[in-house]
Amino acid sequence: MNIRRLAAFVAFILAFALVVPGLTMMARAEEGQVVDVDVKITNFEIRNITKETVEKIHHTQTFLLKMDWNADHLGDTLKSGDQFHIELPDTMKFPAGAVQREFNLTRKDDPSVVIGKGIIQPGPGDIGGTVTVTFNEKVEGKLNNHGTLWMGAQFNMDKLKVNEVNKFTVTVSKVPITTEMTPYLPGPIVNEDLLKWGNPDSMDPHVVKWGARINHAKHDHKNAVITDSLSEGMGDETYIPGSFILEEREYSENGEQSTTLKTIDLIEGPGGNFTLAPDKRSFTIRLGDISGKQLALRYSTTYTKPGKQLKNKLTLNSDQIKDFSKTYTYQSAESGGTGSNDDASKIKLKKVDETDPTITLKGAVFEVKKPDGQTFKLTTGDDGTATSDALVAGQQYTVKEIEAPKGYIADETEHVLTVNADSAAELTVQNKRITIDIPVEKFWEDKGNQAGLRPQEVEVQLVANDKDVEGQRRTLVEVNNWKDEFKNVPKFDTDGNLIKYTVRELNPPAEYGVTVTGDPNGDASQGFSITNSYVPEVVRLPVKKKWLGPGADSVKVQLLGRLDDAEPYEDVPGAVLTLTKDEGWQGSFENLPKLKEGKLVSYAVKELDVDASKYQVEIDNKGACTVYRATEECGSTITNRNIEKVDISGVKTWNDDDDRDRKRPKQITVKLLADGDVMKEETVTPGADGNWSYSFKGLDKYAAADGHEIVYSVDEAPVDGYQTIVNGTDITNTYSPETVDIPVKKVWVGPKGSEVTVTLLADGQPVPDKSLVLNAGNSWKGSFDGLPKNKDGNPIAYTVTEAQVAGVDTSKYEVTVSDFVPCALPRGDQQVRADAECGFTITNKNIEKVKVEGVKTWDDDNDRDGKRPGEITVRLKTKDGEQASQKVTAANNWAYSFTDLPKYTDKGDEIVYTVTEDAVGEYATKIDADGTITNSYTPGKTSVSVSKVWDDADNQDGVRPDSVKVQLKADEKALGEPVVLNADNKWTHTWTDLFINNNGKKIGYTVEEVDVPQGYEAKVEGDAQKGYTVTNTHVPEQVSIPVVKKWEGKTGASATFHLYAGKDDTGKVLTLDAAVDWKGSFDGLPKFKDGKEIAYTITEDALEGYEAKVKGDMRDGFTVTNTYVDKKLAKTGLSGSGLLLGSTILGGAGAVMLAVRRKREQA
Repeated sequence: MNIRRLAAFVAFILAFALVVPGLTMMARAEEGQVVDVDVKITNFEIRNITKETVEKIHHTQTFLLKMDWNADHLGDTLKSGDQFHIELPDTMKFPAGAVQREFNLTRKDDPSVVIGKGIIQPGPGDIGGTVTVTFNEKVEGKLNNHGTLWMGAQFNMDKLKVNEVNKFTVTVSKVPITTEMTPYLPGPIVNEDLLKWGNPDSMDPHVVKWGARINHAKHDHKNAVITDSLSEGMGDETYIPGSFILEEREYSENGEQSTTLKTIDLIEGPGGNFTLAPDKRSFTIRLGDISGKQLALRYSTTYTKPGKQLKNKLTLNSDQIKDFSKTYTYQSAESGGTGSNDDASKIKLKKVDETDPTITLKGAVFEVKKPDGQTFKLTTGDDGTATSDALVAGQQYTVKEIEAPKGYIADETEHVLTVNADSAAELTVQNKRITIDIPVEKFWEDKGNQAGLRPQEVEVQLVANDKDVEGQRRTLVEVNNWKDEFKNVPKFDTDGNLIKYTVRELNPPAEYGVTVTGDPNGDASQGFSITNSYVPEVVRLPVKKKWLGPGADSVKVQLLGRLDDAEPYEDVPGAVLTLTKDEGWQGSFENLPKLKEGKLVSYAVKELDVDASKYQVEIDNKGACTVYRATEECGSTITNRNIEKVDISGVKTWNDDDDRDRKRPKQITVKLLADGDVMKEETVTPGADGNWSYSFKGLDKYAAADGHEIVYSVDEAPVDGYQTIVNGTDITNTYSPETVDIPVKKVWVGPKGSEVTVTLLADGQPVPDKSLVLNAGNSWKGSFDGLPKNKDGNPIAYTVTEAQVAGVDTSKYEVTVSDFVPCALPRGDQQVRADAECGFTITNKNIEKVKVEGVKTWDDDNDRDGKRPGEITVRLKTKDGEQASQKVTAANNWAYSFTDLPKYTDKGDEIVYTVTEDAVGEYATKIDADGTITNSYTPGKTSVSVSKVWDDADNQDGVRPDSVKVQLKADEKALGEPVVLNADNKWTHTWTDLFINNNGKKIGYTVEEVDVPQGYEAKVEGDAQKGYTVTNTHVPEQVSIPVVKKWEGKTGASATFHLYAGKDDTGKVLTLDAAVDWKGSFDGLPKFKDGKEIAYTITEDALEGYEAKVKGDMRDGFTVTNTYVDKKLAKTGLSGSGLLLGSTILGGAGAVMLAVRRKREQA
């Protein structure tokens, strides 16, 4: 083979190898595959949630990442589907509830245009991860593509230090870029009354969780009230009922930690402490006295517009502070981005509506003439624009519209544009719409406005495609014959479709129906007619007839009417209604006009031809009824009441032997009863002829209430001593001479005798043969019966006396005889009833006496707790209650005595006496049968607990003892032996069965540790009630490990070292560079773990082109020397695949050439 030919073949192969990578890339793009492009991050910052530049951010708050991206160097090669990736640092978190993980990139000059989409893909636990940005077709053919990304994030405090500057690095296309920020933790809080904050809900992005810390300073606040409102935020956000939680807490000094002491109930309604406004945009909580207390409040609100600011104002009022407010503005971390690009060296045309330039027009065709006379066409797309390919900069082109969008008139103006290399030559062309005029006319069908309801004007709205046209309303009035016109309205919409017009009447009169009529072919220019129709409303007037007493066979009723309530009613001509019994005395006037001359007609009725001598007429007019409401209260009721009268009379007759005993009264009272009820009374006396008679005149024959005929009767008021008989209306009184019975009863109070003898006396003289023997056999009762009541016209005075008593010692009894109790006799009775409590009662009462006494004893360990009172009260009681009481003290040896007590009750029952003692504080009372009262009290006992806590980093240095001893003291004196605390008893102990008091004073219990372990400091906290905690504190030893970096040969930019404890990576990283003179150290490292010294080593991140050697140890420090070794190939500008293919071909070609040369040398 010729050497030259071989060389040419090798050159061809080399050229082909250089072209192959580009061809491969073009093929991938044409096939629509995803292509990673080299986009650069030119700036990286951390901002707060409102995009402000700050020096520090609270370690729990959400913040924003701002990254400026740039693809200007890629020219106009970006395609839809091209993407770039940003690696996020593991020092940040991206939780879904707080961070928007998907977002759009929009044009900076037109946010409605989306040019790409970003997706955040966090790593495990939402830590770190990757952001992928994918472009769409809006970047194709565009130059100078660049913009800004915004992303929400939170700190991963497991990797960071609070209150120190930390570095954060993102990487794009393997190029890192770093920024700094300080996550801060607040220090001690000073004098805080109120603090407010808001956080995202991790489960729902449309909810905000709010928190408030109240009275951290523990100030005095009485009658405290907090109010909260969303009035400064978005108007459609509300509080979420049921989310409110109020707690009393104990906070740490900086407020970051707290312990919940109790939950406070929130009660709505009268007397409650919580009120939520009806619109759910404010609430009030009445806290009361919170002096010395720390409170926490939590609740939630809706958040319907993520990314928008929501302000929440909380106000505290109390007797000590007025209108103290805190406002917090919440805003979610909305991710997003912007981008810019341009159309340099191109013509960009935009077609818009002439009256509303915001409306862009699709389908406009333009002809563009080049300087050489050649032409091409551009047609506007969906966004109303058309852009040419790149043209020759500096040359002029002529542009003219040759076809307008449907519904528009073409603009035939020729425009001259000069193309330049910096930006697009832009032209906006306006088109006029094709318009029409639409007339409208109003017609009325209401009988010439008979009801007076027609309005003076109506308002008509133009409607296009079922939507009201803004600004197109017309007012129609009678002056212009109820006509008007909508002028110059578009015939077609912006998409070229014929607009379907109609009209509608705004707020038509409620009584009218509305009909709209237009051209049957849909030609709106022919106009529309609106017809309002009204049918006059009618009413009905029902009429009912009621009779109170006998009625007629029929009645006639005249209808009355009037227009003004101040005017009298007038007969309605021809409107007469006949009511009969067969028709139930009911009827109705139908289809009566409701209105006349535009006024409401008022209807009533009257009855014709009424017999005034027999009837009184009453009419209840409730007005007419609307036809369609059958249940309303209306109509007229005519009531006729019969007014006929009657007389009642009678004669009084006496049957008393012409008043022999002079018992007849001088007058009597006769009662008139109507239907059994007393109606009136009349006093009756004898006439001049000695006869007794009476009469009642002018009485109603029929009842006014229901018309029934009244039944009259008579009765007489009782006449003493007489029996009354009523026969019809005549009355007869009968009288017989009186006799009396004298009952006698024997009552014993105490033990009873066997019998007693009782004698009768009349006017003080014994009555012969009148005596009674009373005993248990006759229940100690008897009676002297049938005795004459009077003597010589005067009553006889009867008495009794006890003659003799058998079976008891009468010296122990007191005898009394009661006054006579008359016996009431029922009318007509002549004998005394045997069971009547009347007559005489002879009482024999036992008068013996007794006494009750006893002593008081105390069982209370000689009053150890000082609970014994100075006196007690003893009360003497019977079944009838307390009888007496005494104060008992040590002065009378705690003894009591009640004397001269009756042995029997007034009823003769022996009295059972008992004693009680008023409650004595915390004593239990026991009363024995002999009257001894014993009060017992068990002195109070308590317990004291102690717990051991170790503060020594979990015995990191291995010096913690296996046990300690703790001594209990009572009033500073050791009580018992020290106890041992160790792991077996979980380092706790409780002393039990301890007396609370001694000699009436509370014992003070304390604890202290015996022989505190060397290297520890002991601190005792707590009290006897809650228990004591003994904390032993030991500060673990720490070490520092210096690191020195040395270079041999070329010096690198920086070096990064990792610290290991044994085989475990501690996570600590040290970066050295020239700024720190290549020196540094790992500081504050624990020296021990589990009591064993930790062996620390370091490793260095590998640096390409360097070999590293490590010398030293953890005590003296490490020196790491990096020696530069040049192993890199010279850059060719080709991709890896191109280099591999090229090197392979070159190697093959070299082998061929070497073989040829050897063959020629052999020849």
